[in-house]
Amino acid sequence: MTKHLTLVVIATLCAIALSAVVGVRTAQAAAGDIYNLGTLGGTGSFSSGINDAGQVAGFSHDAVGRSRTFLWDSSRGMSDLGTANGYTLAGATAINASGSVVGMERDGETGFSHAFVWTPNEPNGTTGTFTDLAVEGEDYSFAIEINDAGQVVGESTNSYSYFVDDGICTPDYANYPDCGGGYWVTVVDKNSVLWENGVGTALTTVLEGASAINDAGQVAGAAGGHASRYDGTAGNGSITHDLGTLGGTTSGSAAINNSGQVVGISSTTGDTALHAFRYTGTPGAGGVMADLGALGESSQATDINDAGFVVGLAQPSAGGESWATLWLNDVGATIVDLDAWLDAVNPTLGAYWRLRSASGINNDGLVTGDGTYDDGPGGLSDGYRAFVLDVSSLVFAILGDFNLDGVVDAADYTVWRDGLGSTYTQADYAVWKSHFGETSGIGSAGASPSRIGVPEPPAFALAAACVLGLFICARRRHPHHGARFAV
Repeated sequence: MTKHLTLVVIATLCAIALSAVVGVRTAQAAAGDIYNLGTLGGTGSFSSGINDAGQVAGFSHDAVGRSRTFLWDSSRGMSDLGTANGYTLAGATAINASGSVVGMERDGETGFSHAFVWTPNEPNGTTGTFTDLAVEGEDYSFAIEINDAGQVVGESTNSYSYFVDDGICTPDYANYPDCGGGYWVTVVDKNSVLWENGVGTALTTVLEGASAINDAGQVAGAAGGHASRYDGTAGNGSITHDLGTLGGTTSGSAAINNSGQVVGISSTTGDTALHAFRYTGTPGAGGVMADLGALGESSQATDINDAGFVVGLAQPSAGGESWATLWLNDVGATIVDLDAWLDAVNPTLGAYWRLRSASGINNDGLVTGDGTYDDGPGGLSDGYRAFVLDVSSLVFAILGDFNLDGVVDAADYTVWRDGLGSTYTQADYAVWKSHFGETSGIGSAGASPSRIGVPEPPAFALAAACVLGLFICARRRHPHHGARFAV
């Protein structure tokens, strides 16, 4: 739903835009800063992951409707990484700290696809080299995750068909095998794979599926219908841990951080619902799978940073739209509806967005995901867009910041007063009073080059619009995957 701006608000935005062009920002980012990543000329873009440099990888449709891998950062915008080896379509699934990107390339005519890793010529650069991660004897391969050491996990598949004769339709029968009395069987063999230096090793004996890998080489995946974590090197004291479920029959993992915490989705008791989970520890030695809950019908976790903050999506009702979600790393795993939070802390830009899912979170409190964008006539191109959202005020929240907007002020007193006796106690007033005036966010975590000293990209568009006399009131800001990988 588009919310139109008044002329006063338009004038204010124009002034902000012009000042941003004249003087680059050096202050802390405001809570709820959001970037619209745009597209490669097509109708939509979808993010897959974000690194600590603020780079985002994903895929976007180009001007002729093809899926292409993109790499985005706040200073250079969206770059098309192209394709290699004769493939015409591509999409990224993950990015590591140095900006290496993995995903899948596909031939639009034959349908064959191969995993790839794209390595920048210099750390976090925009030019680089493709390496094909084909698996010998396999028709298809798909890279899902890459760690900072360049280890890649994913899957490979091979399919073949054979005819089952029922004894009537035999080779000496006319028109065999198209003579009835038998049937064709297609077999698909799927293997989990770990690639190191371009060489793939099957992990099928220890994991049925591999979905993520951390810098210690621990692999999250699935085995026996349950989320699992594989530790070690095959044949050298390695072990696969069954992480269990939330009381239901099945679970699956999506991401793992450098502490070995795993997140994903599990059925609940009685298989009545699907909820996001965060697993901490080691099975049999104090490890536990925590139910992260849901904002309604169901939820799914897609990524976790090293501090244990989790992102994903929640679905309030069966068949309804999903909402981008953040779970805080507190005792109660507080759930934050990021779309509602954006509306509250940044209502101007929040009016343009409906944040549908979050696919990645970095250690500086930047979240990437997808949503619908509509800023009304004369603004940026509308449609499904990848975004980067600054939630550092949530990730690095300070005591007394009851409304989680990054500053302890009078608004927090109002929240405390309204919640006194239910959510808050008299002691919380003393906390608010002692921290009054403090701010959180980037200043608390250490400045990220992608967020400090870089003018807002929309500021240039707004300034130009003001100079031309146009009322463009757009701002944009700025993680899963295969389900929307429309190649």
